[in-house]
Amino acid sequence: MHPIAPIAAKPLLNRALKLNFALLLGLFLTSALMMRAADPAKDGRPTATSPWFTDYVKAQQEAKKKKLPLLCLMTNSHSCYFCIKLEKGVFSKPEFTAFANKELVLFKLDYAPCFTNKNANRGEEMSRLKKAAKIPADFKETGGWPSITVFSPNGKILHSEREKDSADLDVFIKKYQEIIQSGSAAKPAKK
Repeated sequence: MHPIAPIAAKPLLNRALKLNFALLLGLFLTSALMMRAADPAKDGRPTATSPWFTDYVKAQQEAKKKKLPLLCLMTNSHSCYFCIKLEKGVFSKPEFTAFANKELVLFKLDYAPCFTNKNANRGEEMSRLKKAAKIPADFKETGGWPSITVFSPNGKILHSEREKDSADLDVFIKKYQEIIQSGSAAKPAKK
């Protein structure tokens, strides 16, 4: 090998490293923008990709305005088996979205961020998420996930339970149509 060959290769190597760095930086920035675009609306309202409110107060106002019941879902899409099963079997289906757009206003609080950061204090993280979603301090969950509470447009609890049995779309829709139509008193949470 010629003694000058390694020296002549250095500018090419530097140029290749700079090009790789620029490509990686561009890829990172593009990914960040795409992830931000996929996030729910920052104002807590539903988006084209998600029918769920993430701001409880805005969801309540919308339910009153439209005179529709408010379905509140407390979930953990990261590590809760029943939550993931319900999301895949019901909430991700276009038939559910069509049903909900006619019959309900949807609110979701997903506790997944509390469980993805291993160093986080889960209690503090959960409180922070509830505060950010503007959930009143007296709002009671059913004691497990997924927790679903259905309110009438005027705020009366129609139904409240830990929903772990209705991951079938047709069963879920039929059940909640009956709850909406009957306006029955609250049911105790299943243990």
